[in-house]
Amino acid sequence: MNYIVGCFGDKSNADNLVAKLKANGLDARIYDNKNGLHRVTAGSAVSIESYHQIKAQADGLGHTGWKLK
Repeated sequence: MNYIVGCFGDKSNADNLVAKLKANGLDARIYDNKNGLHRVTAGSAVSIESYHQIKAQADGLGHTGWKLK
């Protein structure tokens, strides 16, 4: 599971968000490029518990998003 917190047409904007999230301790990365949008995940989780931890940390930084399996 991934917690997607941003979608950007401009890759540099996605890279900037990844850098901000990483600076705050998240294992962020660009998940993929779908329909011209670079989707940024705050982190990947293998369990619902770890997903909730990633979500809580990202939400606490003001980054809301959605779950992508």
